[in-house]
Amino acid sequence: MRIVIITIGSRGDVQPYIALGQGLRKAGHTVRLATHKDFEDLVKSYGLEFRLIRGSSQEMIGSQEMREVLEKGNFVAIWRQMIRDAEHAIRSWMEDSLAACQGMDLSIAGGVSLSASISVAEKYHLPLLQAYVFPVIPTRAFPSILLPQTLPKLGGAFNLISSQLILQLGWLGARSIVNRARKKILGLPPYSFAEPTLSSRPKGFPTLFGFSPSVIPAPADWGRMITPLVIGSWIQPMIGRHLQTC
Repeated sequence: MRIVIITIGSRGDVQPYIALGQGLRKAGHTVRLATHKDFEDLVKSYGLEFRLIRGSSQEMIGSQEMREVLEKGNFVAIWRQMIRDAEHAIRSWMEDSLAACQGMDLSIAGGVSLSASISVAEKYHLPLLQAYVFPVIPTRAFPSILLPQTLPKLGGAFNLISSQLILQLGWLGARSIVNRARKKILGLPPYSFAEPTLSSRPKGFPTLFGFSPSVIPAPADWGRMITPLVIGSWIQPMIGRHLQTC
């Protein structure tokens, strides 16, 4: 199978997916990894095909325009610049993901890269397998990972709502930008109000999690939304043994 993995961000965001790709390659698949130029040599050193995703997680904060508005301290100006930079980044990611997915049988993505990857998979009618290094799926077992874990235990209903709310708020912040890019680059209709990642999982495909089930077992209620596959930490060379036995 020809598989493309799309990952965006710092080395901490990219390296686990390199390990995942290496495991898939050892299991007999052809693996292409699309990420930033900074990681090209690292990707190729593990025998994976490299494709470019422009930019980096540091560019929006480090751009000259953003530094100038930060120095002025004007919140409105800072917010407008963030939107302009984010829109440029999303369009670049979507264009580059479109090129990276050509000729592939399966796409794998998680985290920030999902904002572009889901739309590109829809354009190509390409199955997309979501893969995470954190337990981001809403559950009654524990609150959102973005909340302080020192909070008092407030019960299953709070846990579930906290994750759902944070995912939805993050989506609402990006929705208009993603929808403009979908229309301009892919010719696709806009997404609705609801956060799209849960509804974008193809039936019959698992959702991969790159952490140990001994540390965080898959919550029982995940089974009503997804087919979780918690396969252990994505660290070379251990990941190959896990994938070959799945």
